[in-house]
Amino acid sequence: MSLAYAGLCGYLLGSLAFGVWCGRLLGIDLHRYGSGNPGATNVQRLAGWRAGLFVLLLDMIKGAAAVLLARMIWGPPAGLAAGLAAIAGHVWPLFARFRGGKGVATAFGVFAVAAPWSAGFGLLLFGLALWPTRTVSLASLTGALGLGAGMWLFDGLGIERVTPGWLAAGMALPAFLAWTHRENLRRLLNGEEPRIRLGRRDG
Repeated sequence: MSLAYAGLCGYLLGSLAFGVWCGRLLGIDLHRYGSGNPGATNVQRLAGWRAGLFVLLLDMIKGAAAVLLARMIWGPPAGLAAGLAAIAGHVWPLFARFRGGKGVATAFGVFAVAAPWSAGFGLLLFGLALWPTRTVSLASLTGALGLGAGMWLFDGLGIERVTPGWLAAGMALPAFLAWTHRENLRRLLNGEEPRIRLGRRDG
C-alpha cells in the first residue's frame, strides 16, 4: 500500500499546474495561445523570461519534492513510484483537466534527486544543444538521452549507484519524452519548430 500512497501523492504534486495558474494571473490562457502547451517554454514566449523561469523552477521543485517526501515517509522504494507519478501528473494534471506539459522540467527534478550526476550531465547536453539550435524541444530530448546514458555509464563506473528500477526509468525517459514531444518532432522534420531568443524579450 505504501507504493500506492506514494504514487497518489506524487501524482497530486505533479498535477499542480503552475504554468496554467501563472498564465491566469497574467491574463493569458496558455491552452489558446502560443504553442497551446502550459509548460515553462510557452510561458516564456508569451510572458517573458522571468515568468518562464519561475514556472520552470516550480515544475522542477514539485518533481524533486515528490521523491524526497515519499522517501522520507515510506522509504527509498516509494521514491521511484512517487517520481514517476509526478511526471505523469504533470503531463495529465488532475487540476488542469488533464491537459498538461511535456514533462521535462518535472522529470529533471525527479532525477536530480535520484541521480544528480546523471541529471547534471543531461543538463549539460541540454545547454550544449540549446545554444546553437535555439530549439527547446530538441535540446530537451538531447538532455534526456544524456541523462539516460549518464545513469548507465556512471553506474557502470561506480561513480553514481542507482537501483535497477531507477536505471530502467532513466533509460525509458527519452522514449516517453519523444512521445510527449511528438508534435514538436513533426514540426522539426518540417522545419516549422519555433526557436527561442536567448536574450531579453522584445518590448
